[in-house]
Amino acid sequence: MVRAMKETDFEPLFIEELVRFGEDRGRGEGLEQGARLGEAHTLLRQLRLKFGDLSPDTETRVRSASEADLHRWVERILTAESLDDVFE
Repeated sequence: MVRAMKETDFEPLFIEELVRFGEDRGRGEGLEQGARLGEAHTLLRQLRLKFGDLSPDTETRVRSASEADLHRWVERILTAESLDDVFE
């Protein structure tokens, strides 16, 4: 015998899908953020080794930088002669 499905029969499936979607999205964002923070940490270490102590403003700038800025600065530090050369 075939029974008609009620709207409430779909709710648990819908909720499970939403939860899975949220978990997957959060995992992806977490990985991206972790990679960015790791790159910022490495850049800060390189800057300290090359130029000595950094100002709190410089540290904040690096920690809050976009992924694109971090990539650019990581490349520039190789040839930079000053902090200004890195961040221009």
